[in-house]
Amino acid sequence: MAVEAHSQTCPGMPGGARPGKILFTGATHGPANRSALAGLIMLSGAFALQGGSAPMTESQTPEFEAIVEIEETVCRLPDYKATSNGSGMFWGSGSPQIARLGDRLFVSAFEAVPEVAPLNNARWALYERGTDGWRVCQRDLKDRTREPCPLGVSWAGRLIMSANPTLLPPVAAPDISQARVTSGASRPEFLEFDPERPGREPRRLMPKWNGTPAFTDHSYRAFAADGNGGEFILFNKVGVTHAEWAFLDRDGKWLTGQLAWPKAEDPKYSVYGEFASVVYADAILSSRQVYYIGQSPYNIWNRIDPLKTETWGRERWGWRMRKLHCAWTPDIASKPFSGWTVLDDAMEDGGTVGVGDAWLAPDGRVHVVWNKEPINPKLRDLHFPDIKRNWHLCYGILKNGQLVEKRTLLSGGETAGPLHPAGYLGQARFHITPDRTLYIICRLEGTTPATRELTGTYALRMASNGQFSAPVRIPLARPIPGAFFTASPRAGNAPTEAVDLLIADNIEGAPAARYARVRFVRAARAD
Repeated sequence: MAVEAHSQTCPGMPGGARPGKILFTGATHGPANRSALAGLIMLSGAFALQGGSAPMTESQTPEFEAIVEIEETVCRLPDYKATSNGSGMFWGSGSPQIARLGDRLFVSAFEAVPEVAPLNNARWALYERGTDGWRVCQRDLKDRTREPCPLGVSWAGRLIMSANPTLLPPVAAPDISQARVTSGASRPEFLEFDPERPGREPRRLMPKWNGTPAFTDHSYRAFAADGNGGEFILFNKVGVTHAEWAFLDRDGKWLTGQLAWPKAEDPKYSVYGEFASVVYADAILSSRQVYYIGQSPYNIWNRIDPLKTETWGRERWGWRMRKLHCAWTPDIASKPFSGWTVLDDAMEDGGTVGVGDAWLAPDGRVHVVWNKEPINPKLRDLHFPDIKRNWHLCYGILKNGQLVEKRTLLSGGETAGPLHPAGYLGQARFHITPDRTLYIICRLEGTTPATRELTGTYALRMASNGQFSAPVRIPLARPIPGAFFTASPRAGNAPTEAVDLLIADNIEGAPAARYARVRFVRAARAD
C-alpha cells in the first residue's frame, strides 16, 4: 500500500518545514522504490543516456528529500471575467514573474483596471517579500496593458521589468460583459526599478528600433537576462511573420533586429498563413549567446485529410501546438540566428507539445524539458480510435543550436500506467543549485482510485553521469495545480540552494498567486 508523505510541522526547521519522501511501497530510495513506481508510470529516463536498458544501481541513484520551508499567499488575482482579455498573470509562461536579488524577492503581479473595456484593461503591480510577508511596492496608475509584465535581474543589482503599454485611449465599460473590445498599437519598453527603494517611480528605457514596427497588445513576448553579464533581451511578436528583438548591453546601448518565423504548413490550412509563429517561448541570454525555444500551432498532422474539415481546427478541437522549435545565435551582437531546429513534434498522434524550461550550463550545453499531451479524447474516439492516449515528460540537450540528445523521462496513460506527467506550457521547471545540480519539478496525476492519492508535485534529480532519479514527492500543503514560475537563471537569477516557486492557484473559489520555498537535501538513510 502507499505510504503517506510526512506532513507534520517539524520543530526547528525554517517556516515549519516539512520533509517529503516518495509515496510508494518499499524503500524510499533505490531499485526497490523504482520497481514499485514502474508499475504505475514508465520511468524511461531512469536508464542510461546512450540507449542502455539496465536500471541504475543503488549507488548511482541520486538520493534526496524535499523540505518545504515556506508556503504563503502573495496576492489575490482578478477573475478572468474581470478583464476578459485573453491573458492573466501566468499567461506569459516562458518569462518569469518572480526575481531574487540576494535576500530580496520581487513579484510582478497582474491586476484588472476597473470599468475599462478589454483588451487593454490590466496593469502591473510590483510586490516585495519582507519580514511580515508580501507587500505591494507600487502599481501602474498611468498606463494599461493586456499581458503580464515579466522581471529580469543582474547580479550587480539591476531589477528590470518588460512592459507593453497600449497607445489607445481607454474605453469606459461599467459592465465588462457588454463591453466593445478594442485592440491596437502598443509601446514595448523596459522599466528599471531601484531594488533598495522599490516604491520609487521606475526609470523608463526605450529600445531603439529599426524603422517603425507595428507593435500591438498581442506581444507574445519573451524576456531574458544574463545575470552575470548584466545584459537583457526582449523578443516581441509582430504580425504573423517575425519577432522584433531588442538587446540592452551592459553599457546601456541598444541593438535591435528581427527573428523570422519558420515556414508553416500549406497556407490554405495553416493557422497564420505562410509562417508558423513560435510563441510562449523560453529565451536564454548568456555571454551574448542567445537561444529562443517555443512552440508553433499546426492544424494538419500526419493522419489528417485537410478536406475533412471536421477533423481539425481550434474551434472544434482546441490546443494545437504541435512543433517545438529552436533558433540560436552564438553572438547576438555580431552573428545572425541559425535556421530553425525542430526539437520534437506531435505530428504522428495529433497530440500537443509545450516547453517547460531551458538552462544553459557552464559547459555550453542547453538542457530543455517539455511535456507532450495526447490527442483530444473526443477527436480520438470519433475519428482515430486506434491511437492510445499517453502523456510524456521529455528532456533534451542542445549544443550550438543543435539537438544532441533526446529522451522521454516519464510516461503514463492508457498503455504506460495510471500515473502520468501532467501539464503543457510552463508546467515542468528546472531548479539549479550553486553546485550546478539540476532538478526537474513537475506534476504527476493519478487516473485510477488507487493512484489518485499520488497526484501532486514531484522532483527529479540529475546525477553527474546524466541519469535521473525516480520522482520524489514535494510535500506542499497545497500541491501545484498547474502553471508556476521559478526564479530562473533565464531571468538573470543567481543559482540558489532553495527553489523559489510562484504558483497559480485558486483559494476559496478565488484566483491567487502563492509563494513556496523548497530545499532539496541528502536523504537520511535508515539503518
